[in-house]
Amino acid sequence: MVTEQKMKHSLEYFSLYYLNMWLTHDRLYHESLNNGTHEEKLVFIKQAATYYKVARNLPKEYDEDIGYARYEPVIKIIDEVIASDFSVDTVESIKKVQDELSRAYGGRCVLSITTKLLWLKIRDPIIIYDSQARKALKTDDGDLSGFYTAWRNEYCAHSKAIATICAKLSSVSNTLAIKKLLIQNTSKTYQCSLGFKREYLICICGTSDSNI
Repeated sequence: MVTEQKMKHSLEYFSLYYLNMWLTHDRLYHESLNNGTHEEKLVFIKQAATYYKVARNLPKEYDEDIGYARYEPVIKIIDEVIASDFSVDTVESIKKVQDELSRAYGGRCVLSITTKLLWLKIRDPIIIYDSQARKALKTDDGDLSGFYTAWRNEYCAHSKAIATICAKLSSVSNTLAIKKLLIQNTSKTYQCSLGFKREYLICICGTSDSNI
């Protein structure tokens, strides 16, 4: 059973974990996708694909091997999206982008990649669809609508604790300080034996404050 204290320790750890990820990786990808030159976008999207281990799901045979720069079709699609596109029906809007990416890469299943790319581009209201998060939330594979509903319900159940913990993040000024705090919190967090997957908690903490 997940006690309030166990949840607090886990949220503290994973909010720091994601803040560190944001400062060292995601912030660079986000800034590049929104403000970078075309060449910079290609460089950073390649780095992001490697970091998130999704490159194999976007085979070179559909871009580089037929004369495009690596991930050129991805940039072409992601460049067109803006946050307001997702303000009314987020799930349906994500599916439209997913369909475009899928067509560009041979009809492959790209749901998780699509949400990761959209999160890196516009963040809120995107929630990253991750297989481990899905299993933790006990939703059906591929059911993005069910996943979003379950995620939001879980977030609402812990929203006060998340807001309190994330409000403290502004006092952590650099990655060295974050790493020290992560080390201090590691043992008590993993001793909690939580029934939640790491990615699920990162996702909750990572998207709770878009101004981090």
